[in-house]
Amino acid sequence: SPSLIENSCSNVVSKVQYIITYNGTSGIQNVTVTFEYTNISTDSMSLLQTFVIEFVSNPQVPSISVRSGNPGYIIGAPLLALTVKGELVPVTVLQNTANGLCTEELRTTVPFGYNMRSSCTHSFSENTANNCAQLRNESYSFLQGKSILKSLAALGNATASQTAFWAGLVYGSCAVQNEDGSESCTIPIGLDIQIVWAYVGKLSNPQ
Repeated sequence: SPSLIENSCSNVVSKVQYIITYNGTSGIQNVTVTFEYTNISTDSMSLLQTFVIEFVSNPQVPSISVRSGNPGYIIGAPLLALTVKGELVPVTVLQNTANGLCTEELRTTVPFGYNMRSSCTHSFSENTANNCAQLRNESYSFLQGKSILKSLAALGNATASQTAFWAGLVYGSCAVQNEDGSESCTIPIGLDIQIVWAYVGKLSNPQ
């Protein structure tokens, strides 16, 4: 608080600053007030006070759920899938680089309503190439990606909790044995995704 000592008045407010933090959807979230003090002489009896108001937008962005339509899919929007861990992700396939090679990290999103084809070359390690079971497993993993998909979203706005809006995936795998019972090292060299879809709802606004 201000105090008078002889001819000097100390701790006099010279500046007040308001910092108002806000969010576009939640409104004002926080208000901070700071003060600056100064000493003045009683002989001058003059004081310049400054008031500052500053608005700061909160940089935190609320989480947004992935949507590809409402409710039906939008042509060209990402095809949505649910992983075995319950995560909502877009369906992806391998994408080749400029030199024709491909890596497990480089994948492209599958757009709804568009037929697409991609091809690339991948090299396995010598240890993997000499082990048929390991080579087969790594080939499947490489083609499918790191996220193992469990089902596809029947609608563009399906959520993980709406079980009725998810269609199970039917996987086909390479045969391990020949017709005569002998084993062969059969490995997958491609991934073919077939999606059956139809319009539903009112004839005036089919989805």
